[in-house]
Amino acid sequence: MEFNIEYVRTKFDSRLIGLEDVSKVHLIQNEIKGLHNQSRISSKFFQSDYYSRYSKYDKYFALYKNIEEKNKRAFQIKHFSRIREEFRELDTKITGIEAGSLKKQDLESYVRLLAEHLDVHFAAYTLKNQKNNPHFCRFGCCRLAHNLDYNKIQYVLDNTENLNKLMKSNDYRFDDQHQLDWHSFTGSCWELIESGVAEVALEISNTMERLLLIPMGRYRTALNNVFVALNTGGGMVRNWSTTLWIKTMALLQLNKKEEAIYTLKRLVNIFEHAPVKQSYILHNRIVEACLLLYSLEKTIANKNKCEELFIKNAHKSILDETESTRERGLIVYEYLESIVEN
Repeated sequence: MEFNIEYVRTKFDSRLIGLEDVSKVHLIQNEIKGLHNQSRISSKFFQSDYYSRYSKYDKYFALYKNIEEKNKRAFQIKHFSRIREEFRELDTKITGIEAGSLKKQDLESYVRLLAEHLDVHFAAYTLKNQKNNPHFCRFGCCRLAHNLDYNKIQYVLDNTENLNKLMKSNDYRFDDQHQLDWHSFTGSCWELIESGVAEVALEISNTMERLLLIPMGRYRTALNNVFVALNTGGGMVRNWSTTLWIKTMALLQLNKKEEAIYTLKRLVNIFEHAPVKQSYILHNRIVEACLLLYSLEKTIANKNKCEELFIKNAHKSILDETESTRERGLIVYEYLESIVEN
């Protein structure tokens, strides 16, 4: 492998060590282009007039004062579930609207509910220090304050090198299950991007991509036989989505805009030509990819694709009340701001 652990240690942005001020973390990650796309959207939302208008933080802050710690999660799930049901009703209403014809009034209720969904979460954990400047982070805001987990990074680097050696062996077919940890690979990639070491994340994601290109049966690739979490098969489009999202964000940090545009177009194309129907949350992440693509390349074709897939996603049903519901709200806000209001 081109990069080793010492290279990572040298390139890690040391300003993040010991830093537990979320605002400062976001400023650094925004500067180095290491902010996760959903974290970028949420930061914009929290600074918007929509959040100022619809925030219910104070209401939930007061309610949580009278709720025991052990009962907070049940309280959250109750309200998350209610918001999910309201999202479902809103989705049903917009399914009859032609792509490209959505108006602000069709979408503003989603944004109102997004503010509430986020506030139900935040207010539970800020009783000692009420937040006046909230943030949402896709994988945790200050997780790099104690540096990277270099043992995990070393594990990923070593196995990335071994996998590339195997792929260069023409007679090797990946028939054996290698039982590697998928989340160590993907988590390390995101941590590397967040800390300014995107070139290493890019090499890891390129290795994952090469495994996806090795067929191992119907809807299976070598990736399924390498990572224990994927051994049961299926989820091929979602695996492509995870891999190409990492690749896109790494490329953007490295100022390789045209390659990032090409990668996003590949992801949308893979999704659209999938042999089986995909989940609500994956569909939503493809809409997210379309919106990012449009921000990088403002063409009519890219805008039309955003509009088409946004409406198609409304025909599906949100399953979970936490991640899928929150992400739907964030992407509706991004769509409202990027497509409807511009």
